Amino acid sequence: MDIIMNISSFIKEILYFNLRNSFFIYNTASEKIAITYNKFLKNGVGVITCNKIACSSDYNNYKNLKILSINFNSPFLF
Repeated sequence: MDIIMNISSFIKEILYFNLRNSFFIYNTASEKIAITYNKFLKNGVGVITCNKIACSSDYNNYKNLKILSINFNSPFLF
């Protein structure tokens, strides 16, 4: 049986259950997921990723993620 994930619902659930010092850990290479990192960081959820998609694409996107990380005290680790 294939399970289809709805990323919007998934993010909503994570933010609903967000506990202090929560992290979103992502270790595959999907651009659809990488573009959601800002939603986690803005809500105090740190992001740990092993792929380079968010960091090697558009420089302004990378810079924005680093700024969000600082402003919302949400680590962005890669």
